[in-house]
Amino acid sequence: MKNSNELKRIMRSRKELTKRMDLPIFVGFDDENRSQIVDLAEVGNLFVEGAIGQGKTDLLHTFAESIYHSPRRVYEGCVVYYIDPKSKAKPAHYLYLYLSEAEEIAEELEMLCDKIARRTNDPKFARYPVMVLLDDFDSLATADHHIAELLLEIVERGQEVGIHLVLASRPIEGSKIVDKYFYEIYCKIRKKCIFAEIGKSSPKIELKTANG
Repeated sequence: MKNSNELKRIMRSRKELTKRMDLPIFVGFDDENRSQIVDLAEVGNLFVEGAIGQGKTDLLHTFAESIYHSPRRVYEGCVVYYIDPKSKAKPAHYLYLYLSEAEEIAEELEMLCDKIARRTNDPKFARYPVMVLLDDFDSLATADHHIAELLLEIVERGQEVGIHLVLASRPIEGSKIVDKYFYEIYCKIRKKCIFAEIGKSSPKIELKTANG
């Protein structure tokens, strides 16, 4: 959703719902044009797939802004990271951290893995949920296998301690992949996520398991 004011209106009109959530995100409208909001803390991790130009980046920003326009308890009680290896744009005001350079991305993901370990050993550190939005997963992960491995670790272990990933990627066909190691990690990550497909003619997404 590109209209920030409309998103603000939607989120505030659903305050009674969102105040009971940890990571409320707007995912579109149903067939009767009713706004659909889900709690990412309950969903787990999302894998958003769509071709170039279908709105993956806009959708990730919609998720981040959903948190920003949620009740204060929600917004002040969570952390939102945005990772975009292809962008040099000025960070949006509603993001806690914005990363675009491969080295700093790897460093921050390593810190998140350490945070998972701390939260696992001491649950008191898991009070604040974390949402990590990562655009152009396919480009980033094929260029740096270490980053792909870190993302796999976060997907496998983060959800249980309140750290959630939303990955956006172009469709990947195994028969056309030369980098077999990347494809192996990609398949493992995708199986651990709820699949969110962006429709070709609508910004609405459909949530389903990676297996369909």
